[in-house]
Amino acid sequence: AKMPKVRKLIYSAEVTQWLALKNIPPKVAYDCGVYETKGADGNHVVCYPYYWRKTLRNVMFRRVVYEKGVSEGPREWQINKDHGTETVMWGMDDYDPDHQECIIVEGQTDRMTWIHAGFKNVLSLPMGGLNPNTKNADKKLEFLNKDFFELTKSALKYIICTDNDEVGIYTREVLSERLGKHKCWKVHYPFRPIGSTQYKDSNEVLAGDVKKDLPPLGVKGVKSLYRSEER
Repeated sequence: AKMPKVRKLIYSAEVTQWLALKNIPPKVAYDCGVYETKGADGNHVVCYPYYWRKTLRNVMFRRVVYEKGVSEGPREWQINKDHGTETVMWGMDDYDPDHQECIIVEGQTDRMTWIHAGFKNVLSLPMGGLNPNTKNADKKLEFLNKDFFELTKSALKYIICTDNDEVGIYTREVLSERLGKHKCWKVHYPFRPIGSTQYKDSNEVLAGDVKKDLPPLGVKGVKSLYRSEER
């Protein structure tokens, strides 16, 4: 994987607009190392570089504009392992190994959400949640290796903040088993102020969802999510 020789200080209008929809300030994305490129179809692609010990281990790409069944190719992808990449969590080089709490989220946007809310001890899963139908779970969880456990050895608590859906709940259960249930805590996603619709993930709490009629709860909502933790 290769980073661009010069990373632009300002994102394109398309990427800036995409970040605005997520309520993620461009500076937060930039400080997280996010850069952009264009795909073969000319559409803008957000790029998340995965570093560990100052070495680039992988890059995840995500199309800014994607319409299922219409757009060609996947919405998101990583560099193939044939090129020597590794599976590591996003944010390991920014993580303080002396911290006593480790927040684990399902995706990059969720990690940026927590960082925007003032939390620094946040790691994102490499490639989203674990499907309950996954046959080779060990391979999908190879990021839970000696480097990860060495990095988080001071953590007395893992706060698992995966999505509030089938995949996210299953992922949370599997992570709890691997990390030790006695050290794992979960968060409770709030419901819409009026009605029974529940928020699905951290960024939805921050930015809301117009289609679901879920209002943005902002940074205050993310901090409330943190305070909702329980075993």
